[in-house]
Amino acid sequence: KNECVKAQFGVCPLMDVVIAIDSTNSMHKPFGRHPNGYYAVIEYIRDWVKGIPLSGTPGKDFKDSPDQGVRVGVVQFAAEAGAIKSPNGVGSEGHVTGDLNELLKDLDYHEKNIVGTDRAFINSALDLTKGMLASVTRKRILLVVTDSELKDTATTATVQNLRTLLGMQVQTFGLLLRPVTAFDTVTSSAREALKSITSTVQDEHFADATVDELDSILWALCDPHKKFGALIASSATGSASVSTPCPMHVTKDDCDGDLSCRWSDRLLMCTDSGCLGHCDKSACDSDHANICQWTDGRCFKQPICSHSQLINCSVDPGCDWNANDAKCEKKKCQHESESGCVEDEIGCEWISA
Repeated sequence: KNECVKAQFGVCPLMDVVIAIDSTNSMHKPFGRHPNGYYAVIEYIRDWVKGIPLSGTPGKDFKDSPDQGVRVGVVQFAAEAGAIKSPNGVGSEGHVTGDLNELLKDLDYHEKNIVGTDRAFINSALDLTKGMLASVTRKRILLVVTDSELKDTATTATVQNLRTLLGMQVQTFGLLLRPVTAFDTVTSSAREALKSITSTVQDEHFADATVDELDSILWALCDPHKKFGALIASSATGSASVSTPCPMHVTKDDCDGDLSCRWSDRLLMCTDSGCLGHCDKSACDSDHANICQWTDGRCFKQPICSHSQLINCSVDPGCDWNANDAKCEKKKCQHESESGCVEDEIGCEWISA
C-alpha cells in the first residue's frame, strides 16, 4: 500500500497495540496544567491515533493479520474485577482495530464510562488483553498507563496471565505518570509494582513521565531511535528467544538459575538483577555487590557456584565441591530440624509433613 505518513512512521512495524488506562480516583486529579489526568490521557491517545498509519481494517477482523499499518485497542482498569472495553455495538466492540472512526468511538466510550475506585488492579485488564492480541504474525504490544501502585501483581492469577502473554510474545511496557514535573517523585512501591509486570529488561520497558510527556512516548513507539520504539523494532516476531520476565519465576531456585534475575528476600519474589544496569565491562566486572560478570557484550549475574577451583568453591557459603565430578555445585538443603533449615543462609524452606 502506498501512503504518505509522517517521517517517524516510515519504519513503523506491523503491530497491534493495547493501551490499558488506569481510571482510579487519583487519575482524575489535576496533573500539571490538566485539571483531570485521565481525560488528558484519553485526549493524547486520540491525537496519536489520528496521526499514525492505521491498517484501515475493522475490529471485527481482529483475528486476521493485515500486512500494513497499526491496530490499536483500549482497555480501562481500576477495580479488582472491573476492567472494561467497548461493548458490542460501540466502535471496535472491544477489539484491536485499524479503523479510525471505530477507535474514536472507543475513546469516546471510555471518556464517558469510568470504572473509578481508590485502588488499582491489573489482572482483569490482562485477561481482556489476551483475547484482543490474537494475530500471530504481527508485533503485539501492551502499554499500561497508571499513576498508582498495582495491588495484584503477585497473585497467582496475574502471574498466570503474564505467563500467557509471554508465551504469546507480547511486549509489555509500563508508564508511571507523575503529577507535575520531572522533579516530582513517585513512590517506590508503585514503581516496583509496575516494573514487575513489564517485559525483561524491566528498566528498559518502564518509564515515569508527566502526562504531557505521554505525547512524545506514544509518537516514539514507531521510532527505532527512541527507548520503547527501539525495543519494539528489535523484537523478533515468532522468535523463541524471548526472555522470561523475572517476576514470573515463582521459586527461588528458578530465579537463581536466571542470570538476569535475583531473589528479593524483602519482597519474596524474583526481580531484575542489578547487573543489567551496567553498559560497560569495567563497571560490570567491578560490581561485586551484585556478583556481576561481562558476558557476550552484556552484564549478567555470575552463574551460581561456577567456580572452577576447589578453594574458591569451598569459601562460597552456598556451594559444595563435588569431588567425583571435580566441579562446584549448589549446596543442598539437608537439615533435619526446622530451625537449622530456615536459618540456613543459602535459602532453605522447611516443609511440614
